[in-house]
Amino acid sequence: MEATVIDTLRYAEGLKAADVEPNRAEAMSRALNEELAGGVATKDDRVNEG
Repeated sequence: MEATVIDTLRYAEGLKAADVEPNRAEAMSRALNEELAGGVATKDDRVNEG
């Protein structure tokens, strides 16, 4: 599975340009990043073979 990459700064700036409050836009950007990162496999997700 390929990870999705989003420029969260650009995303937040786009929200701000659409008149979303800066704090809310930044929180939405962080939340989206956390959700996307939650689906990314890491070394800790490996099954121990042995």
